[in-house]
Amino acid sequence: MSRRAVYLAAICWMAWTPVAPGAAATDRPGDPVAGATLAEGCAGCHAMEEGARQRWGPSLVGVLDRPVGSEGGYRYGSFLASRREAGDTWTEPMLRAWLVDSKGMARAADERTKMPSQKLTPAELDDLLSHLRGAR
Repeated sequence: MSRRAVYLAAICWMAWTPVAPGAAATDRPGDPVAGATLAEGCAGCHAMEEGARQRWGPSLVGVLDRPVGSEGGYRYGSFLASRREAGDTWTEPMLRAWLVDSKGMARAADERTKMPSQKLTPAELDDLLSHLRGAR
C-alpha cells in the first residue's frame, strides 16, 4: 500500500470517528487554560475572538464541528479546498491529525496547504483541543 493511500485512509478514519457516545467535555483530556496559552501562538495567523478576522487564516472560535474551509474571505490551499468540496467537517481527530502533520496530509493527497505542521506534544494537543472545545 502506498504512503498516499495510508495517509488518505487515516484521514478518513479520523474524520469520521466520533467521540464516545455520552462523553462529557470533562471526560476528555486536556487543560483549557494551558490550551489558551498555546492558542496565543496561533494568533499570528488566526483570529481568536468571535467575528474577528486575521490576514492569513480563519477564526478558530467554533472551529470544531465547522465545515472545513467554510469561513469566507480566505484563499485556502488546495487540500482544504478539496476537503471543503468533499463536505468534511473539523472533528477533533481530524484537527489533531492536521495540527501534527498538515504538510504531510496535503502532500499525501498530492495537494498543498499554507498551514505549517506544528511541533506539539500529545499533551499539548490535548490542552489546545480542550481550549478550542470551549471557544464556541
